[in-house]
Amino acid sequence: LEAIVIALAIGGLLTAHEIKAGAEEMKVGPARTVAVIAATPAAWLNHLLRIDRAWEGLRGWSQGFMDAQDASADVDEGAGSAVAATPTAVAPPKAAGSGWAAPRVPTNADPLDVYICGDSMSMDVGAAFVNVAVKTGCIESKRFYRSATGLSRPDAYDWPTELRREMGSTRHEAVIAMFGANDGQDVEYEGKVLKLYTPEWEALYGERVGEAMDVLTAGGQRLYWIGLPIPRSAKQAKKYEMMNRVYRAQAEKRAASVVYVDSWKLFSDASGNYSELLQDGRGKLVDMRKDDGIHFTMAGANRMASAVLTTICSEWGIPEP
Repeated sequence: LEAIVIALAIGGLLTAHEIKAGAEEMKVGPARTVAVIAATPAAWLNHLLRIDRAWEGLRGWSQGFMDAQDASADVDEGAGSAVAATPTAVAPPKAAGSGWAAPRVPTNADPLDVYICGDSMSMDVGAAFVNVAVKTGCIESKRFYRSATGLSRPDAYDWPTELRREMGSTRHEAVIAMFGANDGQDVEYEGKVLKLYTPEWEALYGERVGEAMDVLTAGGQRLYWIGLPIPRSAKQAKKYEMMNRVYRAQAEKRAASVVYVDSWKLFSDASGNYSELLQDGRGKLVDMRKDDGIHFTMAGANRMASAVLTTICSEWGIPEP
């Protein structure tokens, strides 16, 4: 019995940062308050011993390893086309209507540096983008995602700080961002609970989305912000439509640096409704969504990534693979 208790205590300490994060992600209310208070001491000791940072390092290493494996596999399959794909444009193209022009045309020798970030929605999209973008021979990608996080609750995960750290340490030229799957919930702000769908909630969320956009473009980067796709649930659809309005509005305020990429229409059927099965590029019906009716299957992630790549290639003068 003592051995079991000791093992549980050690396990709890090693994962205390995740336990506290899970508590912070709970719906605002008394249960969340109790859970956070209970998890805080072990999480403090976990941080003091740098266990949380060791986990972050391991997560970053494994994510980078998987990306490298995926990319190398794709290069092997299409090495000839990847090497040959050298842009021939004489001058950087100009994005229609935005006043933005690419500062240069990426080449094989000097590829475009792309950073991909977001919640669980960006996980498969990011992997799919890495795999297809490498075939251009002119794009290098890095991705970072955290599941069960978002922008509405910086108390649960502080994305602005993470994004500032990343953008301050690396010179990315373009960014792909996708958030929102977990953001449709009440939030606590300045001692008050702001209810979802209220003008106060929408205004605060707009500020937080705008802050993320500003951080990601502060160094002159071009940001491609992917909106949320139509979900199966009508309740979720109401949330996502509202959040997409926020993303679009904030992007329009920053049209010189931010592009809003609409995924809603891309994953709707001919009638504008949700459908798991959609035609791929060859006209074949393919399952695009996972069983939860929210996340993408790999085919869906490829569809989304290809749409973003088309936009990036068009703006930067890169031939599509």
